[in-house]
Amino acid sequence: MSAITEQSKGFSKDDEVILSPTQQIIIKFKNNKLAMFGFWLFVSIVSVVVVTHFYTKFTGYDFSATHPELKNLPPSWQHPFGTDRYGRNTFVRVLEGGWISLQVGFLSTIMAVTIGVTMGAISGYFGGKIDALIMRIVEVIYSFPFLAIAYIISAIFRDRPAEFRLFVIIGILGFIRWTGLARLVRGQILSLKEQEFILAAKALGIKKRNQIMRHLIPNVMAMVVVSGTLTFANAILGEAFLSFLGLSVTEPIPTWGALLAKASSNSTSLRSFWWIWVFPGTMLFMFIMSINLIGEGLRDAIDPKAEFTTKEEKKAAKERRKAQKKAAKEGKLVSKGGAM
Repeated sequence: MSAITEQSKGFSKDDEVILSPTQQIIIKFKNNKLAMFGFWLFVSIVSVVVVTHFYTKFTGYDFSATHPELKNLPPSWQHPFGTDRYGRNTFVRVLEGGWISLQVGFLSTIMAVTIGVTMGAISGYFGGKIDALIMRIVEVIYSFPFLAIAYIISAIFRDRPAEFRLFVIIGILGFIRWTGLARLVRGQILSLKEQEFILAAKALGIKKRNQIMRHLIPNVMAMVVVSGTLTFANAILGEAFLSFLGLSVTEPIPTWGALLAKASSNSTSLRSFWWIWVFPGTMLFMFIMSINLIGEGLRDAIDPKAEFTTKEEKKAAKERRKAQKKAAKEGKLVSKGGAM
């Protein structure tokens, strides 16, 4: 007993903790400086956009109101982002423009991920004719010309309310962008269904639906999360592209793409009134960059082969480097003294 007590003196409760895969992912993500920078940048932009949207909603802010006497004013304390050619406050319009992008990004991503995971899991698990049928559907949808479809649908629903047009855009983006994820999930399911835990589930008589939902899909969620972040970023870029072409919601509702389109319609605006396009372009760039940084961080965090170091280990390594440099300097001084 005394020997066991002596051996356990150097251990604490922290040494007995075994980190779960989720905890390891969180630790690795937190230790990734670029990923954390992207995360806090994303949170900041989303918070500002959401607060601005509810502010304009509850105060009854009129986006169609014009003030000709204030047109094309440069940034100032009263108008931080300046004003446009109609005298409207660009600051509020830029922040409100992110609300449409958030709606399109979140809803179309949820739609694409749901369809992609479901179709990919069914295709990979059942195989055979079902797999062949779903893959042919994927190939057909993947070959759809996105821009042509957007033009046609926009022309059909041009006279409908802006909210209806917004949901049409979400439907287009969600319907077209699930094919890539379905292929990835199918490939993972094809390999997973031959492993021992699925063979054991079949031997125990577990229903096929439960095998897919409780055993297979959870094992591909890491890949789905990473793919979802990229789908989210692509959806926002797609909405901005459609707004730039005038195929998204129309005035007076602002979007980042529409604000850039208004600025690019006149070469004088691009040269002389730089604030009209710089601020919405910067917001769009920072938002997409933050999502991509989060996606890269999640990919590295989920990768079991990726190595990570804690803050304590980084601090200890820094101290070791300092000690090595100090020892090297002392060695040089000693060698010089011996030579003298």
